[in-house]
Amino acid sequence: MDGQVGNSLHETRPGYTSLLSAFNTPAPWERFKVEPQHPVPKKSINPAIRCPLPTNKFYSNLFLGSQTQGVWLHPYQVWLTPPSDPGHNAGLNVSHVDPEQKVNVEHH
Repeated sequence: MDGQVGNSLHETRPGYTSLLSAFNTPAPWERFKVEPQHPVPKKSINPAIRCPLPTNKFYSNLFLGSQTQGVWLHPYQVWLTPPSDPGHNAGLNVSHVDPEQKVNVEHH
């Protein structure tokens, strides 16, 4: 190999099929509706961003869906209150639970 490391993902030697090569390319069945956009609207996500977003992060609830679900930073829970909630100020909320406040349920 002349001291060079080959790119094994795109290697094209005889008898080798790349893992990244398409194995089937016909259109999906008609029963599968093709959508040009994701069914969940992007809220507070810049539409100019054309790359995948890391949604498997502990803080994803702050930018996905209604953006009001809590984020768990043990022993704290943090969540946003949007400005549209009547009677509440918009802002970041923090909750803390002491160990003696936790409810332990035993399953039998």
